[in-house]
Order: sequence, then C-alpha cells, then structure tokens
Amino acid sequence: MNKMIKLLPIALLVMAFTFSCKKSDPDPGPDTTAPTVEFTKPNADGTTKYSRGSSMDLDAVFKDDRALKSCTITISYNAAAPSTALKGIGTPWTPAEDGSQHVISFNGETEKEEKVAMLFDQEIEAACLAGSYTLKFVMLDKTDNKSEKLVDITIE
Repeated sequence: MNKMIKLLPIALLVMAFTFSCKKSDPDPGPDTTAPTVEFTKPNADGTTKYSRGSSMDLDAVFKDDRALKSCTITISYNAAAPSTALKGIGTPWTPAEDGSQHVISFNGETEKEEKVAMLFDQEIEAACLAGSYTLKFVMLDKTDNKSEKLVDITIE
C-alpha cells in the first residue's frame, strides 16, 4: 500500500504531462480562401434602381472562413440609359466622378451583416446624370486574401 501511495504522484504527473502535450486543434495551414459577400440590397442581378435626391443604401452579409478585414466600395458611371439620355446636368454622381470610397472595417469576424443607410455619406445629387452605374466591392481578409464583386445599379 505504501508503494502505491508513493507511485500515485508520479502516475498523476505522467498523466498530466501526457494530456498537456496533445494538441487541442490541428494547425489548419495557411489561409487561402478569399472573403465573400451576399447582397440583399442592392440586388446582385443588376435590377436595383435608386432615385436622384435619395440615398444609396446597402444590406449585405460578408463572410470569410477565418477573419474579415475590410471592404472598400467604389462606384463608376457607365452610360446614360436610352430613356434618360437628356436628364441631368451632364456629370455623373460625384462619388463616381471623383473616385470616392466607402470603407467598411471588420474586427476579425467570420460573418458580419452590414447595413449602411447612406453609401459615400451623401445623397444622390438631383442634378447628376441618370443611367447605369457599377458598384465595386473589394474585400480583404486578415491575411489579405482579396475578392471583388461588381454590382450594376441604375440611378433614375
């Protein structure tokens, strides 16, 4: 019995060492998966229309397998719609003309729903050119894997 009592601390020490040396999570390896986005608004199919004098909103879910970093949104003017060729003063909406960016920063979440009431922090000018515009979403994860998504919209 005395020998068992003397061996008990050694046995406990061996068991503690054995369990502490096991890895709890295997190394997942390098992050090679780029982030993604799913839109509620604007519609990814290019059917979203915004009125001049209103704000452009965003409702989207951003995802990454490990950790989101940021999304940079820009807008470009494509062409006047045939029915609106003469509407507007003659210049596109200011963010499309001056290269403005709307940046969303993430805190390492793997999934984040983002709702923005006014992209580019300004209403669509009443006097801007109506027509076809393209929103460009450039997403990065924490290891700088990059993905891009283009969404066509119409300003009426």
